[in-house]
Amino acid sequence: LKATELNNAVEFNVSFFLPPARTIRTTSFEEISVAETEAVYVRNGDDNETLNLLNNENPPFVNFTSTGTSVDNEIGFSSEFVAVPEISSSSLGFSEERIGVYSLLEDYEAYPDGNQGFHMEDVDGMIRVTFETVDIPEGQEKSGLSFNAFFGDTTWEALDGMYAYVNVTTDSGSEVIELVNLFDDDIEAIAGVWQEFNTGFLTGVRTYQLVIEGYNGATSESIDIDNVIIYEPEN
Repeated sequence: LKATELNNAVEFNVSFFLPPARTIRTTSFEEISVAETEAVYVRNGDDNETLNLLNNENPPFVNFTSTGTSVDNEIGFSSEFVAVPEISSSSLGFSEERIGVYSLLEDYEAYPDGNQGFHMEDVDGMIRVTFETVDIPEGQEKSGLSFNAFFGDTTWEALDGMYAYVNVTTDSGSEVIELVNLFDDDIEAIAGVWQEFNTGFLTGVRTYQLVIEGYNGATSESIDIDNVIIYEPEN
């Protein structure tokens, strides 16, 4: 806590320090095979049909099942398309677009972690990515969750953006924690740079399940996700 006297007034600057964190589970989408940069995901179902997306024989892949539950095993996830009326003036839904796990370096020089991430562009609706539920070690009372996202540096409309939340359970029940609610001008203000979204340390959480919803209706309104981490204090 630092106090500075200025024109007979006292101005306080307060800095908060989080203790070092240790990873419980994570994913940077590194265990998943990726396709060529211009490869597209060909979706199942009708273009504007709300439904769970399926992996095709070849990448890009939109679903992944974890191979284990240790810190070395990346968190699994599944994807679905949700129709959003009026999100695009040209069309609703998509048939073939760059959606899923990629290694793209078109808008940034590097990923926050590793060389791959989950990409979505020109969805003409919403892609919901639901991650597997992660258990917190027994007896650990403090824990948290974070992830990184990159938004294409362009004009975003009112229905375009991201909503993300975390389903948690505690010893006394369950709740939903809103982590990201950014659309339109709010996205434009932070676009073009990797952003971190973080719950900070929470007390008494027994499980986490992250859900990320990406809304966009143009190729330039791209969203990239990387470096999902569930953590606990180092000591």
